[in-house]
Amino acid sequence: MVKVNDISIISLTRCHFYEGPEISLSSTNTTSLDCDFQTDICNWTQAKDDQADWRRRQGETNSYGTGPFYDHTYRNFTGVYIYFEGGDVRRANDTASLQSPLLPAQTGAIFSFFYHMRGYQMGTLRIRLVTYDLFGSETSEKILFQKYGKEQTMWTEARIDVNETESFRLFVEALLLHDFDDYTDMAVDDFRFFRTCKSNPCGTDQTCTDRQFGFACTSNCTTAQCLNGGMCQADGESYTCRCAPGYTGPNCETDIDDCQLLPCQNKAVCVDLVNSYFCACADGFAGTNCEIQLETPECHGLVVDLHATPQTLTPPITAELNITCSLRKATSDEKRVCGDVISSDFGGVASVTLTRKGSGDVIEETVSVMSLFGNATAKADHGMLEVQGRLTQMMTSPSPAIASLDNRWFYPTEDQAGNYSCTIVAIGSMGRPLTFQARKKIEASIPAKQEVRKYVINLHNNSCPK
Repeated sequence: MVKVNDISIISLTRCHFYEGPEISLSSTNTTSLDCDFQTDICNWTQAKDDQADWRRRQGETNSYGTGPFYDHTYRNFTGVYIYFEGGDVRRANDTASLQSPLLPAQTGAIFSFFYHMRGYQMGTLRIRLVTYDLFGSETSEKILFQKYGKEQTMWTEARIDVNETESFRLFVEALLLHDFDDYTDMAVDDFRFFRTCKSNPCGTDQTCTDRQFGFACTSNCTTAQCLNGGMCQADGESYTCRCAPGYTGPNCETDIDDCQLLPCQNKAVCVDLVNSYFCACADGFAGTNCEIQLETPECHGLVVDLHATPQTLTPPITAELNITCSLRKATSDEKRVCGDVISSDFGGVASVTLTRKGSGDVIEETVSVMSLFGNATAKADHGMLEVQGRLTQMMTSPSPAIASLDNRWFYPTEDQAGNYSCTIVAIGSMGRPLTFQARKKIEASIPAKQEVRKYVINLHNNSCPK
């Protein structure tokens, strides 16, 4: 027979240095795994099949010599973290498990968190990943991170690569090392889950750069983005186009209407060009904006001649094209009396200019020019162009030709076709400018087959040695 006496129950208490307040646990309904635990446990939940729960805490835990002094986020006694209280369980390998929501399959992701494992009987901290099929059944399980024993006395970051082809959950778990082990208060804080450049998050026209907690997409500024000669400048994930003159819009896709300000005068028609415009002048006017009223040269005893040989181009058969623009004295039959105009109102020639407006377009260009202060000069070269000019200043010259500008193209092509204008600026009485103009159209035609055959035979005969 066995006898017992003086049985008493002793309450096992733990020594403590500072005891911060326990804080209630709750979760919010979000899809992010990021959490600093300042207000709740965010989208994480306590697992149902474990033996203890993770606690939220400010300051030190109840056990002396284990657990952190403060959280990682604010690093003071006001900040909150979560920890595993070793005294909540009594058997080795008893577990407190915090689980994430179900996440879709993804690659190139990282789960980052800070942990604290101070204590001479520290248990095991691990991150477990479980995958699931379309029906919600578990298909695999693996340990992504595991630490045990006393690690350090400071908060330490851990980063775990996540690359899964199935839906999954993460489990943050703390395990007791020994039975009745009170000195195993391990803590975690500042969860972050983010994608990296390994997940190919940026577009094909962007460069991906990994950041501390995520990535940044920077525009590559491909030439296809900025149109019409615009220059691309990277601006974070986007870009800015510096448009060439004459264009506007996000991608420089819009041609600015240069006719908006109505620059053309005297009932001229304005045609918008790239960063420019063209004024199609009404009869009797000339100049960039059709601001010059043309004079009738015969009223001043003068005639403007514009001769072209041949009148029609047949490329490539046409050997050369000659255009001559000249000012001469009018014959008695050509002179006219026009109002108050005095036939002797002429003091010389300031300039002679030949311009061309190409067939089918609206761009007018200066072909050649001759002025009082310079020789005849070619301004446009379509093929081989030779320019000559002669200028006689006063009407007292014995020669009937006062000014002459000769243009000769060798081996001309259809590029020389178009509407030619010869504009002569003369000096009137009291220095008043007088502007005369003559026009001629040069056309291009398709040569007949027999002409082409004859042309080819001649080329062959001329190139072959005798």
